[in-house]
Amino acid sequence: MNRPHPHRTPLDALALISLALLAICLRPAATAVGPVLEEIQTAFGLHGWQTGLLTAMPGFAFAVFGAFSFVLLRRLGLFWSLAAASAAIGAGLLLRIFAGGWWGFAAFTTLALAGMALGNVLLPVFAKARFPQRQSLAVTLFTVSLGLGSTLPALFTAPLTAASGGWQLGLGIWTVLPLMALLSWFAFRKAAFPPEAAPQDEVRGAHLPADAPTAPTDGAPPASANGGEGSGAPAEPGEGSARKQAPGVVRSRGVWLLTLFFGLQSLHAYTHFGWVAQIYRDSGLSAVEAGFMITLIIAVGIPGGFIAPLIVVRRWHTRTVLGCYGAISAAGYTGLLLAPTSLPWLWALCLAVGALSFPSALALISARTRDPEITARVSAFVQSAGYLFAAGGPLLIGMVLARTGSWDVPLLGLVVLALAMGAAGVLAGSPRPLDPELGGTARTRL
Repeated sequence: MNRPHPHRTPLDALALISLALLAICLRPAATAVGPVLEEIQTAFGLHGWQTGLLTAMPGFAFAVFGAFSFVLLRRLGLFWSLAAASAAIGAGLLLRIFAGGWWGFAAFTTLALAGMALGNVLLPVFAKARFPQRQSLAVTLFTVSLGLGSTLPALFTAPLTAASGGWQLGLGIWTVLPLMALLSWFAFRKAAFPPEAAPQDEVRGAHLPADAPTAPTDGAPPASANGGEGSGAPAEPGEGSARKQAPGVVRSRGVWLLTLFFGLQSLHAYTHFGWVAQIYRDSGLSAVEAGFMITLIIAVGIPGGFIAPLIVVRRWHTRTVLGCYGAISAAGYTGLLLAPTSLPWLWALCLAVGALSFPSALALISARTRDPEITARVSAFVQSAGYLFAAGGPLLIGMVLARTGSWDVPLLGLVVLALAMGAAGVLAGSPRPLDPELGGTARTRL
């Protein structure tokens, strides 16, 4: 039996605080844009395709940079990878408000989104490795913090822009969040790696997924993927060769179903962030009123972030619930199509309930994997491929809107895609673990 760490409880509390602050940083670069999209479009003189690209950038960035997250994890280790992610978010958020043109704004936004992409993939790995016996707590805190990081910009960006007379303050204020996250993260490192302590498995496991080799930390030899020097645990017979012979995630039907569900829910999420406020504004609502509707959509995800992962983890009619998310989303889009200003709060509420598919999708990745390395591999693939698929949605909406000048065709398409999301959720909600077909051992070291 492992001897308890003498400072385990305070260290766990600091780990949870760091997890929450890092997760809050993973949305403002995207959700702050929607409420002031019209102002940004006017300031830079954007064409329809450029506006569509701006709303699609989160999906593209998450797909491209998320694909490299596991490579970065193996080279730098989890601590420095997440530190780099936070620094990229902060730099991008700050520098883009000083951009003199569209391309500079887009470039610095991409930098912030790159950091967000890394955090999207790596924070669940940290949560699983640090809290293997309390995964529901860690995953719930992660998803709720994501919701908070989405809600605050949606609620306050438009009022701050109106009060200051420009969109720069409304977007730039969120730079403070990654700064706070970095301070917390380095405080956690100092507490977890005191100068006099050797980086034993007890501490290393707080930062690293099992069997993930890392760059040397505090003078320690790098961890080996098969239990070599520095791994802290001997390799099980045949484990290394079994992993080499294991089929890749691209051959797993279960992984592809997760990817389809994740991609469809991401398409809707970034449509909410980028376009729904504009739909309300084009229907006659003010910028502040439209921002409030987006806030309602996102804010429901905060309490819902507690419930949705539990439904998945504890198997409370998971497949039925996931299917209902799609049907309720379809009802919300139908309302926006037929009577957008009659009951705007009701359509926003329907979209909000459907958006609970996001924490459910994250929980599914964790629930259907056991070994943290398998979790990282599946998470990296599902999020990268899913976001790449999702990015086409907002971009296509912008192109169709520029061509037709009407929201009818985009909203009809969103109704169909919402129903498709529900069907994908039913299929992806299988309770069968993915580890056996991916070479996992379901062994967690902490």
